[in-house]
Amino acid sequence: MASPTVVLIGAGALGRHHLTGLYRMSASCRITVVDPSEEALKSAKEIPVGTDYVTFVTEMPQINVVDLAIIATTSGHRAAAVAALLEKAGTVRHLILEKILFDKKEQYQEAGELLKAKKIRAWVNHPRRLYPFHQSLKDKIRAPFAAHVRAGARFGLMTSVLHYADYFTYLAGSDTFTTDTSLLRSGAIESKRKGYLELFGTLIFTFENGSWGAVTTLPQEGPLRVSIASRGLRAEMLESDGTALLNEGKRNEWQKLDAPLLRQSDLTGAVAERILKEGTCDLPEYETAVRTHLAVLEPVREFLEKTEGKEYSAYPFT
Repeated sequence: MASPTVVLIGAGALGRHHLTGLYRMSASCRITVVDPSEEALKSAKEIPVGTDYVTFVTEMPQINVVDLAIIATTSGHRAAAVAALLEKAGTVRHLILEKILFDKKEQYQEAGELLKAKKIRAWVNHPRRLYPFHQSLKDKIRAPFAAHVRAGARFGLMTSVLHYADYFTYLAGSDTFTTDTSLLRSGAIESKRKGYLELFGTLIFTFENGSWGAVTTLPQEGPLRVSIASRGLRAEMLESDGTALLNEGKRNEWQKLDAPLLRQSDLTGAVAERILKEGTCDLPEYETAVRTHLAVLEPVREFLEKTEGKEYSAYPFT
């Protein structure tokens, strides 16, 4: 039986973490790494190789069957990467997309229609659903809940907020919520990724069952903390340290637990193996992630237009 074929598009920092994870798979597979940058490919080639079946190319090659593709480009290049993949591959069975999915609203529907037409099962890489401690709260929490993420200047609000919005939908069991932008600070700043923007302030998400979550970043330095409370449960996660305090309704009885943020290189192999063996994984499916993305990004785009007095035809975040 032939080894599965995996294509990784994007060999930047995140793409290299995905590649390291693929090398750790227990089953062998044929891996093709695609990136137009020779420099990025050179860095990827320096990762200790876990398989003899890996090739590095600057353009998507013709491949008959792709069992799994991972697209780890920036948001502004992701639609083109999807198009190149589907043009050059005869069949694509499964797909993992990084966030932010795309930088234009219409691309979300266009990509969804393509995936449906070609019968490709796709997920979006929001990995907090995979962290053991974060998963354990799903079984313990009772709606409605309140959650607040807060961090300092090194934490990018727009580059990270969708991970938390997705986690809130996971806890709430619903991807229907409204986004309040009234506590965002006007005045976007340049992102550490060239050509993209960042914001400071707070975004608030409210669900129909009364649950709400908020994500705050301030220009001062500070650790990354997450507080979650519901009836009979309180959790305080110091994500910067990978620890948590948990109180399950007993006054002043707090447990200190490990709550590590697993590296992408520790996750990709297991996720890929499960998809290749079972055709599924615990990441949110494409349509679920699209609803979350647009419920956050559209209000923020409108905020930028109002506060900066100019039109934004694309989401300037990644």
